[in-house]
Amino acid sequence: MVLYPNVVEVLLKLKKDKFLLGLATNIDQTSKEISKKFNLEGIMDFVFTSKDLKFRKPDINFFKKIISISKVPFNDVVFVGDQIENDIQPAISLGISTILIDRYSQYDKKNICPVIRDIQDIIKLV
Repeated sequence: MVLYPNVVEVLLKLKKDKFLLGLATNIDQTSKEISKKFNLEGIMDFVFTSKDLKFRKPDINFFKKIISISKVPFNDVVFVGDQIENDIQPAISLGISTILIDRYSQYDKKNICPVIRDIQDIIKLV
């Protein structure tokens, strides 16, 4: 897992605008390890990893557990992901709004949700 350019800048802007921010990943590390590794303490309100949740995306239980822990209603969540099969489709199946980050134009023909090429474009959509 890597943080792409401008990610922290965009997260800080969203945080300033009073959004609750969460990270959900299949990485095999704890949320504490991820927060520390990427200096996300104080930025992210929630960090969820498959290691902590005991489920992996695309299992819808991964998403249900996130909603349960965060106590944010499904209709107030926007799930931003870069994989249709692991991120977007399971979230949509639960009625969660989604945004696809398609940095490399892999999904040009898929029109199942809003698509952005760069994380900075998310600010225009939320």
